[in-house]
Amino acid sequence: MFEHGFGDILFSLRKWLLIGIGIGGFLSWLVPFGGLGSWVANPILAYAAMLLASGPLYVCATGSIPIAASLVANGMSPGAALVFLTVGPATNTTTLGFIGSKLGKKSLVIYLAVVILSSVGVGAIIDAVGASWHTSATIPCHTSLAWWEHAAAGILLVLMFRDLRFPKSKTTGATVKISIPSISCGNCVRHVTHALETVPGAQVQSVDVATKTATVGGSASKADLLAALDRDGYPGTMLEG
Repeated sequence: MFEHGFGDILFSLRKWLLIGIGIGGFLSWLVPFGGLGSWVANPILAYAAMLLASGPLYVCATGSIPIAASLVANGMSPGAALVFLTVGPATNTTTLGFIGSKLGKKSLVIYLAVVILSSVGVGAIIDAVGASWHTSATIPCHTSLAWWEHAAAGILLVLMFRDLRFPKSKTTGATVKISIPSISCGNCVRHVTHALETVPGAQVQSVDVATKTATVGGSASKADLLAALDRDGYPGTMLEG
């Protein structure tokens, strides 16, 4: 459970989280604190701007949070930020392409209408109920951070990048290539790599999602390598040559 919550999930989210933090930081630097207030005083214009920006600027749900926080801190209403958080991840080209090709154009139009109307509707309710949220004071601008905030950021960075390893020493012994048909994502690569590395004498050179193969050197036996993959749920077969 710990490995999944503080390992696999963080590893799969780190790219988008860092992109979101980078974009949010750039926006905070580019726009003075509270500087968006005069530009987004009209909620309708704010919602329209978020709808236009969130489609082409695809960032996953996790990466969208720092961007939305930066927008709110600079004067954007929470309701408009919610539109950005909702529509952005839901209208990326992969999702729209899948719905259009598998379910048809009519379903795609219905999907877009529901996403847009529901996000704008909920955003308008939030802005109407929480009128006091329309000030940038809801997200204070910190000029300095407490020690525990620095510590938390450091711990998060260590957890996100703890799977990165230093370059390995030169491979010794014979090199074998294993076909592993069930590899389909980065998470699979991490599991397969870990499984192979548990075999004494194994030196994992690469695990490739595109070719669904793993290349292993060292003195580990072929039977031990295949048995380790079997135990981890990734059965494989040895390739010739």
